[in-house]
Amino acid sequence: MGERRMLSRAIVRSDAFCALEPKAQLLFYHLVMDADDDGVVGSIRIAQADARAGYAEMKALEAAKFILPIGKVYAIKHWWCMNTLRKDRYRPSTYQDELALLERKPDGSYTYRKDAIVENMGKTGAKDGCQLTATNVATQVGAVI
Repeated sequence: MGERRMLSRAIVRSDAFCALEPKAQLLFYHLVMDADDDGVVGSIRIAQADARAGYAEMKALEAAKFILPIGKVYAIKHWWCMNTLRKDRYRPSTYQDELALLERKPDGSYTYRKDAIVENMGKTGAKDGCQLTATNVATQVGAVI
């Protein structure tokens, strides 16, 4: 994981971001700092503790489409819009199975793959062992595909 991260002024000065509560904004900053080189965050509770934020702030970031739940981790939706890494410094994410559920749009933002099957999506309310299509998952978490 890199030691330096970038934030886009276009993202953090957007009306959607400014409409978030200050704790949710701070949580987003911490999630970006804790993300791996593919924009995936596995240490959610640490970021929440650092920002003094909780479940409501995570849900606010999800609802505003700044983060995408994938299994038990989250992806920063606009990661590749904000960060570029030299190939010699890039380390692939350890969450490759989760990343396989996403695709990058031409603008660099992540979105759910339409053909992905999501198993054990505890974050969306599905019981363990259930399988949902990405469209159903996106509907449940309020994502736009």
